[in-house]
Formats: sequence, C-alpha cells, structure tokens
Amino acid sequence: MTILINNPDFKNPDFIRAHIKTLTEFYAQHAIDTEHGGYYQTLTANGEHTQASIKQLVSSTRLTYVFASVGKLLGRDDLLNHAKHGYDYVCTKHHDVTRNAYNWVMDGDKGIDQDNYCYGLAFVLLMYSASKKQALKAQEKASKIPFN
Repeated sequence: MTILINNPDFKNPDFIRAHIKTLTEFYAQHAIDTEHGGYYQTLTANGEHTQASIKQLVSSTRLTYVFASVGKLLGRDDLLNHAKHGYDYVCTKHHDVTRNAYNWVMDGDKGIDQDNYCYGLAFVLLMYSASKKQALKAQEKASKIPFN
C-alpha cells in the first residue's frame, strides 16, 4: 500500500503512522543542535535553520515530547536519545534555578524573555510526563520537578 502525502487519509492508521515517521525523521535530521544543545526551531521547508540561537520553551518541550513518544512507538533508541538531548536542554538552559522558573525564549545561553505563561508550563509538564514515562532521566530528578 502506497501512502501519499498529497492525498492524506487521516482516518487510515497506516497513513497516520507513516506521516508521524516522516515528520519525526525530518526533525531528527534537521533540528538537533549538537553545538549548543536543544533543537533548532526556525527551520525552513528544506531543513535549513534561520535563527540557530533562538529557542522557545514550547518548541523545546514539544519536540522533546515528540521524540520521546515516537521513539517509544517505533521502538527507536535514536529518537529516545534525541528526546534526552532536548530534556537536558530544557532542564539546564530554559530552567532558571535562581528564579525557579522557565525562560520563555533563549538566545544562546541567555534568557531573553523570562515571562512565564501557563501554556508554556503545560508543555513543560507534558515533556516531564513523557520523559518519566520513557525513563529518560534519573529517578531522583523525577521527584524534583522545579515548580512553585
């Protein structure tokens, strides 16, 4: 059975699985920032990144969730490793220990927008839940989710 992206059938489980795999492969190939951590988030359709240093909390946590969930779904350790990569970035860069809060936008290692929004914190919780479910971090850290 050929799955055509030009003729999507979102009621077809085979199409959905292939679509998930295709999208995740794109991000696995183009979004991993091995130099600064986290993920490139300003990707063009051909995979080039336009603002490599800019990282937004929801995008960081969403991609971590996607890699963890799809890695588990497809039984792919490489995707779970990509999830761990994003998890570590959120915990060490987005999370500001002195404020016990999350930076909304990062530019390199600097939080350029320190606002906190429930929308962003909901994605942080989603990321932590997926990460715990996939055992991406040490158990002692699981009980110390940094929220006030």
